[in-house]
Amino acid sequence: CRNYDEMYSYNDTSSHSPSSSSRTNSANTTRIMTICASGTAYLWELQITFDDLTQHVQKFKLRPPVVTLDVWSSLSNAISNSHNNLSGSNIVGGGSSNSSITQQKHKDCDNVYYDIDKRLLYWSIHPTHSGLSKSFVVVWDMAPDQITKTQQNPKTAGGAGAGAGGKPSLNHNDPQQLPTTPFHYHSSVIQIQNSSDYILSNSTFISGYVHPMYPNTAYAAVATSKDGSLSIIVSQCQRSNKATSSRRVNELARAYDHFTMTSMKRSADEKVLGYLRLIDESKLKVSKIIASHSRPDVFVMATNIGLIVMNLNDDILVTGSIHSCFTSAKTNTSGYIGVGDNILMVEGSSVYKAKLDFSPTAIMPNPIGILDCKDMVLFYKSPKALDKSVEFQTRSVRIPPRLLPSPSGNFLCLFWHAENRYEIVHNSSITNAARKSNRDEGPEYTPAVDTGSNVLSFAWVGDEDVFALLHPPELIKTDTSNSSSKSLKKQRITPKVGEEGEDENALIDPSKYKPSVELKVLVGVNKDAVELNLSVAPATARVLGTLPLRGRHSPTCLFGGPVLCVGSLLQDKESSRMDGLAYFYSRRMNSEENDQSASSYVSVGPALPYPDLVVWDDDGKILAVIVGRRIAIYLADAPNFTLLSTTYLGTAGETDAKVQSAKFVHGILYCSTQSSIQCIMLGNIENDEIICEAQSFTMLSTMSSLHSTQSSIQPIPQPMQLIKPSILGYLHGSLLVSSIHGVHAISLSHPIIRIGALLATGHHTRAQRWFDAFHPCHHEALAQFLDRRGFPEMALQLSGLPLESIVNYSLIYGLTEHLENALEVHGVEAFHMIDTGRGANGDCSQSIVVCVGTYLLRYRKGDLVLQMANECLSFGEAGRKEAFMLGILLLNLYPSDARQLIGRAITEHAPRSKPLSETWRVAFYVNECILKSQIINES
Repeated sequence: CRNYDEMYSYNDTSSHSPSSSSRTNSANTTRIMTICASGTAYLWELQITFDDLTQHVQKFKLRPPVVTLDVWSSLSNAISNSHNNLSGSNIVGGGSSNSSITQQKHKDCDNVYYDIDKRLLYWSIHPTHSGLSKSFVVVWDMAPDQITKTQQNPKTAGGAGAGAGGKPSLNHNDPQQLPTTPFHYHSSVIQIQNSSDYILSNSTFISGYVHPMYPNTAYAAVATSKDGSLSIIVSQCQRSNKATSSRRVNELARAYDHFTMTSMKRSADEKVLGYLRLIDESKLKVSKIIASHSRPDVFVMATNIGLIVMNLNDDILVTGSIHSCFTSAKTNTSGYIGVGDNILMVEGSSVYKAKLDFSPTAIMPNPIGILDCKDMVLFYKSPKALDKSVEFQTRSVRIPPRLLPSPSGNFLCLFWHAENRYEIVHNSSITNAARKSNRDEGPEYTPAVDTGSNVLSFAWVGDEDVFALLHPPELIKTDTSNSSSKSLKKQRITPKVGEEGEDENALIDPSKYKPSVELKVLVGVNKDAVELNLSVAPATARVLGTLPLRGRHSPTCLFGGPVLCVGSLLQDKESSRMDGLAYFYSRRMNSEENDQSASSYVSVGPALPYPDLVVWDDDGKILAVIVGRRIAIYLADAPNFTLLSTTYLGTAGETDAKVQSAKFVHGILYCSTQSSIQCIMLGNIENDEIICEAQSFTMLSTMSSLHSTQSSIQPIPQPMQLIKPSILGYLHGSLLVSSIHGVHAISLSHPIIRIGALLATGHHTRAQRWFDAFHPCHHEALAQFLDRRGFPEMALQLSGLPLESIVNYSLIYGLTEHLENALEVHGVEAFHMIDTGRGANGDCSQSIVVCVGTYLLRYRKGDLVLQMANECLSFGEAGRKEAFMLGILLLNLYPSDARQLIGRAITEHAPRSKPLSETWRVAFYVNECILKSQIINES
């Protein structure tokens, strides 16, 4: 029995508690699936009723099955319809017919996997004891609309007069027979290609593998061999649940990537693997492999030497996202500049422009959750990677590119990182394509303005449409058929150092040993291509030259921005130790304005540790450098880089947090890791005398608790499953996040997030309206938040702010008016009680009253200080000491009044107590040596 779907909650007003008619009960309904050993599964609805007041469960109600699934019936029909079209040998072992498929008795449900994001159910069938010679995966579309269609049209779903599995329907007039459960047809059947690199069984095969490298429409699985080698099997997965379909085996899944244990051991850390690095692969035996739903890129293999944990993440982060939004130049009603509801997406080789399907309402003003797309229009179709092998070009699944918009907003780069290719399209062509009603109708002219291959990294530089390309070193391939020197052929090839199957005949050209960084600029065409009615690109690329690089290591990645960042990394194969630095490049200060050549670029600023990611804000003044779990914020004014603040990446529960994306939105830095999204608000960057303190809030986490309580001003992390999210921008009060499952909207409605965003964009008055959302008991924490943002005057306007905090902010920032107002409202006695509460009563060196009086004397507020001192005389011995100290400070301004005040302070005393002149040596000395001597001199 497995949990099928997320929980739906609603109020059950028809049932009431028997003890009180005013108390209502709530019912939560969840869907679960039971899997039988015969290969049949049932989808149920379980209703749980509990008391709203006590939260005690009152009863469970299991409703009749919603639909039924039969894996053997679906597989038999698909094989029968596709027997002549399937590749390879016979499907059924032993040369028997398809009807003789043996229904395996399942002892567990490890071969059934449900993807809650795609809403697809995968059921794997392997040759062991099944009568099959091949492995298959049967896929069902379990979306609520598809389940509803099956319930509403049971005859269409199961065939006229047929029940589950094609069996005759039961007689509904017979009360002893239950009604027939509707039969839910599968959407596709996938055949797994046999290979000697892996073993297909329930314990060594993981179905429904999710990875951001593969699109949402792809089916992926992981299989392992006895020696621990991993293979990623990929195929297209169609979502079709029409009863009239042929139900054939529609795709052959092939291995796209293969990871040997030798290569994984070479890249592992000695301290982590330890004994595994020394053991021979032939002695390693794998018995089972499992994966986590929240971290699908992490695998655990059970072997004869223990558990082995592997991570299939890429070592170098690929910047960008698989979606891109149009930047809106207009300001919406909330005062923010949003990205608009237009979005670009890639499906296979086609690039579409679409609109996010959301309309604000009074009930839901902000979008939340996954957003559907509508009005899809094709505006560009990418050609195949002709420089790759034929096997690579014929793959059914093409890994989507990363979309990198230019800072000017005129162009968009499609960086096919899996193919080492890039394509640049013109944004105006997107608008022209949007005017066409036909989705598959191409534009009037090709929007591609520049393309290239053998590119390891791409980055935009500045806002003048300049971009940088990282090329691999040139290799010389030796033709073994001819030994003459003329047979040497030189071409650019991406070297795969340290991997299996290296070309031993490939030699590195000594003249171009290191990878090179090439600069190009896009120059617009004078006449419009549409008016000429020709297939002319709206811009052309001009080569600016090769960038002169700094450092002893070869460049490995590029990070764009106002200043180009080039990362250089060297990894030792034996010890797996990494050594790298990052350098910034900008044009010379004294270079000519029209000189855009690469020779005009020089290294600026200090060398930083090799970063995982480098991002800039919209103004090009703030720079965020992320290295491991450390986020460093710099104030950039090339060639000067000033460190403002640092903070940690991810949550405390993420032991291996690695940045996936980062973006500045309205002055706030949003960062995403494998399993969390956090926002980082910068401190006061205007005042150089105050330390800039960054503050981080976790907005989303897969490890969040569903029953968290609000105990501070910090937002409760929302529980949501995202596979390596990428930050896009802002839309209708929500943060748009891209993932392989689509575009998600994360609510930014928490008051602290709203206040921080409004303050960062200069909407101070609107930010103050959100102060009422916090209870007065949280005003002190809110004041600290405002203080870090550089708005202490706003903090002093909070009604629940303690007096001690008011005094501290007034003294630190010189807010004399607020201090005088506090004295008038609260009185001197309240100031004196602060010392009593913190245990400093009687110690004049730590008295707040004395500190406030000293501060006011600096601003010539002697009258107010004299009034404070006279009031202190009535607060006991501690108050007389404070009056004594204030009197000493007033001697230069008011000599007569000050001496009279000091005399009262050291002579007056309460009944049954002694004066200060007898108990305090300081008062005795002042009375004998100063006051009495002055009286004698005056007489």
